[in-house]
Amino acid sequence: MKERLTRIIPLPLPAIMKQTTLLIFIVFAFILNSCGQNNSKTESIENSELINIVGTKVLFPKSSFTESKKIVGLVNANDAMILVTELLNDSFESQAKNLNKAFIERSGGEILDTKQYLIDGFNAKQLIVKSADSLKIRMVLFGDNEFCTFLTAKHFLNDEKSEKEIEFLLENVKYDKSIVVNPLALSPFIIDGNYNGFKHFTKSQNTHFYTRDGNERKNREKDPSLAIVYGVLRNESDFEKTFKELTSLNDVDKFKTERNGQDAYEGVFNLENGNKRYYLLLKNDLNYIMIRGTAMEEHEQTIADFKNFADQVKWKK
Repeated sequence: MKERLTRIIPLPLPAIMKQTTLLIFIVFAFILNSCGQNNSKTESIENSELINIVGTKVLFPKSSFTESKKIVGLVNANDAMILVTELLNDSFESQAKNLNKAFIERSGGEILDTKQYLIDGFNAKQLIVKSADSLKIRMVLFGDNEFCTFLTAKHFLNDEKSEKEIEFLLENVKYDKSIVVNPLALSPFIIDGNYNGFKHFTKSQNTHFYTRDGNERKNREKDPSLAIVYGVLRNESDFEKTFKELTSLNDVDKFKTERNGQDAYEGVFNLENGNKRYYLLLKNDLNYIMIRGTAMEEHEQTIADFKNFADQVKWKK
C-alpha cells in the first residue's frame, strides 16, 4: 500500500499511549462511571485465602469481589471495582510525587483523606477522593525502587457494604515478587515470529509499551516509541471512525487493507516536529488492536522495523 504523509494533530486516544504516568491513571479513575447500582448481599470477608490478579504480582483475600474480564482487577455486583495497574520498570518514589492533592482538586475531586503507610512491607501512599458524580475513590500507590503498583478502588457513596469490603481488601493486599508475570496473559493478542527488534517494556491496563531492549528509553529524542492498545468497539462504524480520529482525516479509504481476512487500516504520517508515525488498526468482530509507533530518527529503517514487528501481532485463538 502506498504511504501518504500528512500532518497529525495530537488526539486523546494516542495520548494514552505516551510514557505511563500516574496522572493518566488518575484521570482514568475519574471516568470509571457506572450506569446503575444493584442491591446484593456482601459475602463474609473473614477469609485468609489469597487470589492472584492474573498478569500482576498482586494478591487479594478472597471475597465477594471477583476478577473482571474487562479490566485488570476486581468487580462486584454493585458496580464497585478495584483497578490494578502495575509498573514493573519504575519506582515508588518516581510516581509518588504525581499523586498529589493539587492535581486531584484541579480534576474536580474533593480530597477526603490522605496518608502514608506500609503495605506488605512496602512504602505506600493513599488518597481518598469524592468525585462530582457521587463516587468515593481510593487511590493507593505502593512499591520500592524496582516497581510501583497503583490501586484505584471506587464505589457509590451510599454503598456501605462495598466500602467496608474495599477497605478490607486494600488493608490486606499482598505483593509477591516471586510470581513470574506473563504481560500478555489478559491481552487478545500474541507476538508470533522471529523478529526481535522490539521487546516488551511495561503495560498499563489495556496498553503495552515496547522498546528496543525491553528497558526504559534512555533518549526520548532519538529512541523509537512503540505501543499496542486493545479494546472493544461499540459498533462496526467505530472502526473507521477511530482511524479518522487518529489521523485527523475525513477520507481514510486509501489506508484500508486486510490482515488475515479481516479489515485493517495502515499508514505512515508526518508529524509537525519532523518525526514520523506508524499506525496499524486491526479488527476481529468488534475487538480491535491498535499499534502505534513513532520514529524520531532513521525514519525509513525504523518504520520498516515497526512493520516487521506488527506482522507478528496475531489474534489469540
